[in-house]
Amino acid sequence: MFRYNKPNIAPTVFDIVLKYIYTGELDLKNHLDKDIFELLITSDELLLEELFEPVSRIFN
Repeated sequence: MFRYNKPNIAPTVFDIVLKYIYTGELDLKNHLDKDIFELLITSDELLLEELFEPVSRIFN
């Protein structure tokens, strides 16, 4: 078993990341602005450019 420990990433944000990785879907309608902003930071930290790009467009 592999354990990944990133205490600076909220579980709700990591759930969004995992769903995106497994399904390619990104549905942010039911998420708080705070979570979406943290998703932007997390996707940058994890070098997930294909996730970072659509999330960053929300803030433009």
